[in-house]
Amino acid sequence: MSAPFFSVIIPIYNGEKYVVEAIESVLQQTDQDWELILVDDASEDGTLEILEFYAKLFEKVKVLKNSRNLNIARSLNRGILMAQGQWMVRLDSDDYFNPDHLKILRFCIENEYHNPDCFFSSWVTVVDGDGRKVLDVRLPDAQTIQRMMPIENFIYHPATCFSKKAWAKVGGYPIRDSVMAEDRAMWLKFIRAGIRLVMIPRCMVNYRVHHANITSENDAKLFLEKDGAREFKAMRQYLEWRISLFLKQKLLKRAREEILSLWDFQKKITLKNIHYYFLTFTPKSFACFFMWQIRPWLRAFFKEVTAGRHVRV
Repeated sequence: MSAPFFSVIIPIYNGEKYVVEAIESVLQQTDQDWELILVDDASEDGTLEILEFYAKLFEKVKVLKNSRNLNIARSLNRGILMAQGQWMVRLDSDDYFNPDHLKILRFCIENEYHNPDCFFSSWVTVVDGDGRKVLDVRLPDAQTIQRMMPIENFIYHPATCFSKKAWAKVGGYPIRDSVMAEDRAMWLKFIRAGIRLVMIPRCMVNYRVHHANITSENDAKLFLEKDGAREFKAMRQYLEWRISLFLKQKLLKRAREEILSLWDFQKKITLKNIHYYFLTFTPKSFACFFMWQIRPWLRAFFKEVTAGRHVRV
């Protein structure tokens, strides 16, 4: 059997609720030149049984089982090391592809950017926990994203694709960087190695966001909180994320509605919420520019100031 063009890598930890939809979205691709590598990161629910069921049915589906929880970077490196494809395609267990995702990627790779020193990403459609569409996320151009990467990551990890050669060139996903998420650290390694980003201006992946997902919990360090506080902070972060997203997409009225919902949920008004609220009355172009190009610098500045205070104390 010849090597596939794509290797789709899905790392999974306790993903029984959504992983079937993710797997089915790969099986239903219009371009069938792929293998699917499912890396179970020592799940404690029924995830492994689901993965093994698909592996028995389809020769192109392979399962790797971690004997202990290795987290996402090590799981990805393990899956990619096993991969036989030329191009690695990422997907998370609670997200899913549009049917022509791989077809569009292949066209871009073969006809426009046939170069292993590129990596690809696309716009995404955000859906909620029940799969209902929230909105399409149109991202800035590749040059802007690369320029902003040292301070903030605008790329959606499940929408990315890169060659195995590029992965090997930079030494794979970093596993010792505790300062930033593994995906942003990887993209910075790519950029510093001269592997440039290509942004495909189409929504090709459905990115599921719910207040209890792994991204929210890690970003907010919610695993350190007690159950009640964790639930409250997770919901607050989820609502704030939606507000930010609506502002970036120039949906100012929807952002204002979310701000009012957040005020009602928190039972208080914060300085952050106030400045978001006033931003909804500015011109759409200014609100969008502020959120994509000014806010990240302000956030980085205040993080640095706060970190300096902690060091001095």
